[in-house]
Amino acid sequence: LSPRLILEEVYEKLCGVDKPFEKVLFIFDEMGRYLEWLGESRSSDPSIMQQLYEGIKNSCGKAVLISFIQFPLSTSRQC
Repeated sequence: LSPRLILEEVYEKLCGVDKPFEKVLFIFDEMGRYLEWLGESRSSDPSIMQQLYEGIKNSCGKAVLISFIQFPLSTSRQC
């Protein structure tokens, strides 16, 4: 199963008119750490994030993704 297929199954069965929910909200905390791990791991599939984004994009507004990346305070002062 891919993230895209799972997302499609969730929002097609659970979201919309006469269904229990209007939308599905996905909250992805520590995305930066996950991306670091994904870049370092040889056993992970780098297309997972692309599949997640495609599933959200193809949902026609039934799925929303909010992601958080934490940066050190010193990073924001460099800009």
